[in-house]
Amino acid sequence: MSPTRRAFLGGTAAVVGVTALPARAAGTRKPAFRHGVASGDPLPDRVVIWTRVTTARDVDVVWVVATDRLLRDVVASGCVRALSSRDHTVKVDAGRLSPYTTYYYGFRCEGVRSPVGRTRTAPAPGQRVDRLRFAVATCAKYDNGHFNAYARIAETDVDAVLHCGDYFYEGGTDSEAPPGRATVPDREVRTLAEYRQRHAHYKTDRDLQALHAAHPMVSTWDDHESSNDSWADGAANHDPAEEGSWPARKAAAQRAYDEWMPIRLPVPGDPSRIYRKLAYGDLVDVVAIDTRLEGRSQQLTGLDGDQVILDPAVDDPARQMYSPKQRSWIEESLAASRACWKLVLNQVLMSQFRAVGFPDDVSAALATLGQSDVPSEGVALAADIWDGYEAERERLLGFLRATPVQDVVVLTGDIHTSLANDLTEDPYDPLLPPVAVEVVTPSITSSNFDESLGVPPRTTSLAIEASIRAQNPSTKYVELDSNGYVLLDVTPDRVQAEWWFVDTVAEPSGVQRLDATWVVQRGAQRLSPGGPATSARADRPAGPDGR
Repeated sequence: MSPTRRAFLGGTAAVVGVTALPARAAGTRKPAFRHGVASGDPLPDRVVIWTRVTTARDVDVVWVVATDRLLRDVVASGCVRALSSRDHTVKVDAGRLSPYTTYYYGFRCEGVRSPVGRTRTAPAPGQRVDRLRFAVATCAKYDNGHFNAYARIAETDVDAVLHCGDYFYEGGTDSEAPPGRATVPDREVRTLAEYRQRHAHYKTDRDLQALHAAHPMVSTWDDHESSNDSWADGAANHDPAEEGSWPARKAAAQRAYDEWMPIRLPVPGDPSRIYRKLAYGDLVDVVAIDTRLEGRSQQLTGLDGDQVILDPAVDDPARQMYSPKQRSWIEESLAASRACWKLVLNQVLMSQFRAVGFPDDVSAALATLGQSDVPSEGVALAADIWDGYEAERERLLGFLRATPVQDVVVLTGDIHTSLANDLTEDPYDPLLPPVAVEVVTPSITSSNFDESLGVPPRTTSLAIEASIRAQNPSTKYVELDSNGYVLLDVTPDRVQAEWWFVDTVAEPSGVQRLDATWVVQRGAQRLSPGGPATSARADRPAGPDGR
């Protein structure tokens, strides 16, 4: 038995389960693991494992990775220091692991054991893989409700969770928050200490802890990890005169994200860059991009902030979603991929999303937001999405057509809507076939169409959904009102996307339902109706709680 394993086990079996130990006040003699455990960015021979020690002191933390839930068959171990300079977070890139293997991991500090987590490495380069499964998630606003969708993902058979951003929200508590869902701190966060507090508060949620303990995560950030509608040099919700330097606030948000998320920085020590690629054998390459804080031009404004834009400058080739350096990296990564499928982890809606007239009740709702002059056709609905950066979209989709790079599935969050889109430079040209598809996952809790506009649920939304499908030829499926996630089932021949919705976020609930499935066949570059829900794999390893 190695010294680190002996120190971890302490002569007894490790604690299993996903519920963190009771909190202890900072500065007490014994530390605690209030914020659970997490893993992420799996490679064939290593995976990032994470925890945070609740203590006011710098302390040593022993970590182990094992093949069993009781952490007896240890394959990797070590000791690291939890430092106040990193908010006592611990992040280990645990190596010397085997490809495409399930492992369990845990931490120990001064006799106190963490919960046990389960993770899974990626297949080796070129390794044949017949099937992969991923959950796609976005937009988890704590004060909007309970993370029931996270709890369902924790129970689901997936290789990893792909998070499109808005992992947390930076604002203060919503006045209509359900009981017990107030945010900490109860105000908009701006400083490093406050961003750390918000991360810490989110990671006390039992459903989010369950998700992290069950599956590795591959994440990218969107705007709310820093400030609403952010771009490289500012944010719609940041006033330098009142809130200080944007570069300082942005750096604080990025540093806290690095400390609190199980992410492997592509450039060690540089938390400003998170765009990166992870390979899953010969089946999938995950290309995670940053369309938010790295090189994005400021959004155009229209009739009401970011809601409706009429500005012809959307076509300006100088307007960019990311820097030329990242653009080159994206193109090189996609062109070099030999995987069957390229999954692009993207923040904001890439497909064109236009309104060509609204029913009277929706026009009235828009008027209450100060948008009574909305014209009847040709209107892009949001300046913050790729519609506000049309030249950038044409560059990317044009590259896919010219190269050609095939079998690209863009995974998108942000918009609090479920969508399945074909991607083409001009969806109104029937002679121009699509070059990729887009799967848009619903929010975990954040407000949907009916809540945002105050219109009757489903009654009005059904009419709008039909209107969107009719007027946007690339949109094959749309649902405006439900919270949940997307399950991707991937084989060499096809990717099937399943939209799973929870019944409520107002209270804890174990109910979910399948709303729709859409599939893209290998080489097709377009969506078609999918089949029944896919089943879990028969050899699915047990979770950290034994299930």
